[in-house]
Amino acid sequence: MAKDPAMLWYWNDWIGGTMTMSRFEKGCYMDIMGAMFNSGPLSLEKIKRVLGTDFGQSWPAIQGKFKKTDDDLFFNERMELERERRKTFITKQSENGKKGGKPKRNPTLNPTLKPNETQPLSQAIPIVENRNENTNEGIQGGTGETEFRPVGIVPDMAEQFKLENPEMYFNQAEVFPAVREIAEKIKTWMNLEGAFTDPSNIPEIKSRWAELIPHVKAHQHFRSYSLPQINKYFSSITQSFINGRKQQPAVSNQQAGTNGKSAGVIKLANSLAANLGLAGQ
Repeated sequence: MAKDPAMLWYWNDWIGGTMTMSRFEKGCYMDIMGAMFNSGPLSLEKIKRVLGTDFGQSWPAIQGKFKKTDDDLFFNERMELERERRKTFITKQSENGKKGGKPKRNPTLNPTLKPNETQPLSQAIPIVENRNENTNEGIQGGTGETEFRPVGIVPDMAEQFKLENPEMYFNQAEVFPAVREIAEKIKTWMNLEGAFTDPSNIPEIKSRWAELIPHVKAHQHFRSYSLPQINKYFSSITQSFINGRKQQPAVSNQQAGTNGKSAGVIKLANSLAANLGLAGQ
């Protein structure tokens, strides 16, 4: 597939976000954004090359608009989010075209929603007796409709994240596929056998996800990540999580009695440490 030549641009957001910049600084900011659109995250050296002799004067005023990856590459978070949204939209359009057009609207969804409203999770999928059973229900999203097979653990994990991040943008058409991949990655990370939807794996995956959410929220680089971004940078996030765990010694039963913690919690903590190979380090 050829490189997508376009993405949505929200002029009111641009005006509000650059209100305190001079026209010179806005121009330099736009040049960097254009380079990032074509090349992705940029090193500081490449940014200097883009700005040329204007770097010294403009960079202090605009560098706050960018964040850094673990590889010390600069990126604009909003641009990456819009790029992911655009990619999802193009993929859905392509799939719909192969099926002969846009799929029929799911009658179980709320027909009164306005275009900029998000479908409540409770209405996004039907309640089934077996929470692990696949369904063929379409999921409505802000950029159109798509067909996806959500399973019980996927909306549960999405709801976990949403409860901790109520202010986060939440488009189900983007979120559910991302959470599905996150669940698969957690299963692989924990060396679990079978599918991530297996009843024996679900508690383990949800437990580890419950640990990752506050880690992401507390991290200076990851705390504003959306679920698609968490999925994209999952390896960096888990490495950061592991590094943090290495600095915490395994909890002893004696400490458990001193702190008044239950033996079950201590057993779980030591089990997680052992699973990551951290016990005794």
